[in-house]
Amino acid sequence: MDIPESHLSITEVRIASPAGTLPARIIRPGTLSGLPPLVVLHGISRNAAELVRLLRAEARASGRIVVVPHFSEQRWPHFQRPSGAVRPDQALLALLQHLRGLQPGRVDLFGHSGGAQLAHRFAML
Repeated sequence: MDIPESHLSITEVRIASPAGTLPARIIRPGTLSGLPPLVVLHGISRNAAELVRLLRAEARASGRIVVVPHFSEQRWPHFQRPSGAVRPDQALLALLQHLRGLQPGRVDLFGHSGGAQLAHRFAML
């Protein structure tokens, strides 16, 4: 399914959780394919803005909502480790709850580098 560029919106949300606020960008094609949303976790380079730019084409071509949270170094210094006072897993749970309002059902979670560590540890929790 190929969706024209004009049928694509990118919005920024700030999700509140017990661990703190997590900003995320939501790339939403105008026509949804029914595929579950894809949550993409950046690595230790924290290149969320670059991932949004790169994943626009995927969202457009697949008709899939793509969500890219941004774990800032100041607020989330060790985002890949859900432990201690700063719990990125709690922030991800709040983000997933928000996504259920956009499209109920499951989501796919992908990460690379530190984002892959967080995705794996999140799944284990």
